[in-house]
Amino acid sequence: MSAQLPPIRAEFDNNTVLARVGGLRRYEVEPPKVTGEIRGISEAVGCTHGPRASVIARVGGGHLRNSREELLGRLLEEARLRLDATCAQTQNASDQIAQLVSWLERERESGFLERAYITATIILAVSDDEVWTWLVSPHGLVQGTPDEVSATSTDLRYPVLRRLGLMQEPAFAFPGADAGDQATSIMCIGAPNGYESIRTRLARNELVIALDRGTLPFGPLPTAYVPLTTLWKMDAAWKHGLTGRAVALGCTAPDALRLPEGWQIKEIPLQE
Repeated sequence: MSAQLPPIRAEFDNNTVLARVGGLRRYEVEPPKVTGEIRGISEAVGCTHGPRASVIARVGGGHLRNSREELLGRLLEEARLRLDATCAQTQNASDQIAQLVSWLERERESGFLERAYITATIILAVSDDEVWTWLVSPHGLVQGTPDEVSATSTDLRYPVLRRLGLMQEPAFAFPGADAGDQATSIMCIGAPNGYESIRTRLARNELVIALDRGTLPFGPLPTAYVPLTTLWKMDAAWKHGLTGRAVALGCTAPDALRLPEGWQIKEIPLQE
């Protein structure tokens, strides 16, 4: 299957070290809660933050060792502790991310996350003008100024996989299934052919925004530039009742995100 997938970005190297982040700012974003008919996607989603990296994660699946909410809480707490420890141990950017991904894979294989369907993003502040993001679709990434952003990640959600002939159309259409399909992928933690590693260089007044499956707009994702106000208006799973999260990094004030009324935003200070 991997040979038929679109090219996946793999841009990390093993020689980059963390630099000063005196001007870069980090924001956690949450859309408003909406009543909708979306079905089949876990509501157990959240963020955690270390000194220089943030994690967005959602836990789903069946026959789990504990409830999804309990597993998510443990995942976020242990991830935060690992981010703290890794930042103290090494300034190597690749190691900061690789160690957390390896831990997630081990826990999903035979640990407390066994049998879980986990989607995640790790976004790391390397310097004031460089951000690294590791993600697995159905999450996504956009970059640009408040007036012009475009998607920079590869979309591997169900509609794309069907167009590529890697999946068949569903035999039955259940209520809420269409919105759920547009926010779903066979990719997850444990499917490394879907992992994407993206290095983003930030010019003045630019932002990079990591969006989970609830906040990432349905496809096709904008490859041409659109204003952030347009991006937030695009149809997405959160408008159909799914909770979501996003993390934004940039040398900008919070109002640069141009969030619509009802969205929540909080700044999470970065540490040297």
